[in-house]
Amino acid sequence: ARNATTLQLIAFLFATAFMCDISSNALIISNLTNIITARFYHIGFGDFARTMLLPNAFATLGATLLFLAVFRTSLSVPLLFRTPLKPKLSNKLFALHCACICVFVASFFLSTHFSLPLSVNCGIYAGILLFTLWRKSHSKAKSTLKNAPFGIIVFVFGLFVVVFGLTKTDIQPFFVAILHAISPDKWSAIFGASALSAFGASVFNNLPMVLFGNLMIDELFEHLVFLRHLPQDDVFMFDFVNSNFFVDKNLKRNLVYAHLLGCNIGSKLTPIGSLCTLLWLSLLAKNSLLSQKGINFGFWRYCKYALIFTPFVLCCACAGLLVAH
Repeated sequence: ARNATTLQLIAFLFATAFMCDISSNALIISNLTNIITARFYHIGFGDFARTMLLPNAFATLGATLLFLAVFRTSLSVPLLFRTPLKPKLSNKLFALHCACICVFVASFFLSTHFSLPLSVNCGIYAGILLFTLWRKSHSKAKSTLKNAPFGIIVFVFGLFVVVFGLTKTDIQPFFVAILHAISPDKWSAIFGASALSAFGASVFNNLPMVLFGNLMIDELFEHLVFLRHLPQDDVFMFDFVNSNFFVDKNLKRNLVYAHLLGCNIGSKLTPIGSLCTLLWLSLLAKNSLLSQKGINFGFWRYCKYALIFTPFVLCCACAGLLVAH
């Protein structure tokens, strides 16, 4: 019985963490990698949502079906949870938060027509939540501001500087050539770019990888525009320009979204692939109750599960992107 409960908890915890990450593709605000990419390529909130709706739905459905198939034995017995007798929020306050979330998401679609930055919507909503928390408890509101991870802003800025500097080295033409090689058509562009990004994100983390990939894709298409005027005695440049690579007007769009899917979903291959996974593993390690029950997601145990789910779910998302385009 103890072993069955342990397997149930492992299945539940892994499925919850995995689904939270892979379903963060539909909206720009769902993931920091989405925000970085949308800002870099000036993608509107509505355009992003329309394009990523199907990939997100395909990935979620594929992951759900695979979870039910792999963990069917563990999930055959109901898993019981203790719930608090008294809810932390009153019904009115809960309804207010739900209404605010709906207005919050809708405001991003509306703000696109007025060219308002995402920070305006987020700032207003954060102010409403902070005011609500202040009315309830001054100490909790102060603690929230004090413990807010403002350091992530400095961290992302530092990553951008490092990655931008890396693209100015001799490594840049090598990766641009790889992007060119894997993109002769829409199928290979989407699946090839997502696989390449998934590998990079799982090894180096998805934040530096999404920055690096965005710069490489941008550099690739700058070459396609400007290298036609270079001398034809340069074989690499000549082949690069005279190929049919630049014929498909949607190719850059395919590469951008496929790269983003690879970073968001492919990063789940290893524990170091995303900040979300690292935080999740850290919380599990600090929970003494889970440790007593034998719940310990080490590096290899996590990779064993991730290797089953990540490639399949990434392929589902790429299939959704093919349909969307």
